[in-house]
Amino acid sequence: MQQLHVIVARFYPLSCGISQETTCSFETQLMEVNMLTVHERRAEITALASNQGHASVAELAERFSVTPETIRRDLKYLESSGLVHRVHGGAVTNHTLRSDEQPFWVSEKSHSAEKKAIAQAAMPFIPTQSGSIVIDAGTSTAAVALLMADSYRGQRWTIVTNSLPVGIVLSTAGIPGVNLLGGTMRAYTQAVVGEQAVATLKSLRADVAIMGTNALSVHHGLSTPDPSEAAIKREMISSANKVVVLCDSSKFEQDYLVTFADLSDIDVVITDAHASEHFLSTLRNNDIQVVIS
Repeated sequence: MQQLHVIVARFYPLSCGISQETTCSFETQLMEVNMLTVHERRAEITALASNQGHASVAELAERFSVTPETIRRDLKYLESSGLVHRVHGGAVTNHTLRSDEQPFWVSEKSHSAEKKAIAQAAMPFIPTQSGSIVIDAGTSTAAVALLMADSYRGQRWTIVTNSLPVGIVLSTAGIPGVNLLGGTMRAYTQAVVGEQAVATLKSLRADVAIMGTNALSVHHGLSTPDPSEAAIKREMISSANKVVVLCDSSKFEQDYLVTFADLSDIDVVITDAHASEHFLSTLRNNDIQVVIS
């Protein structure tokens, strides 16, 4: 297990830290804004541009207590990564790149308060004593894993996941029935993908699937940028008796490259209080239970 911890540290340098402590926060809690690492600052910049639509050099320099030149270097790097588009005096979010995706270290910073609340609202759908659970990769599902680890009191759970962070958090809590799918791990999302993982899922049945998504729309259902992850998600949903989707409202009425589920495949959507009531009514009219966190 110690050797595995070393490997995880290489793949997941910005995690909250894998140790015997299962109550660590999912996000890195920072004492001072000006003590952010370069990666953390760039993650914050990307999240700000995404949430606000625009971020100015002057605003960012003041916020992070760094020079404007440092911010310009950050924006140049983020533009080269496809995360923002530089404009005069700052940067705007890259709305047009719907096939692009955020790295795990960026995604965990975005809408973090909503994700924590959504994870808490998902806990009643976890079997209380025993049951089989499929857990998708993603930052929202990882937040659920942390709560499951904290609440573990000997429940007889059988858990299947394609998420390295989820697998480590749950196994470190002492849960014996944690199964990590085999295959190729994507560095961006810490998700295992590939034919081996798909084949394994085809033979499984689960009581509940806890799913993440990049987008949810009425016409195209659930979608994600990467075809290999879509294939895994599709099989997870097919394997489960109940499908619970964790989706903050910023992802509503959006579409990404690959659809992996229709509205008819979804049993429950858990979201935040900022969601449009019109959109939520549409979900309910499609026989989906809506839970507001």
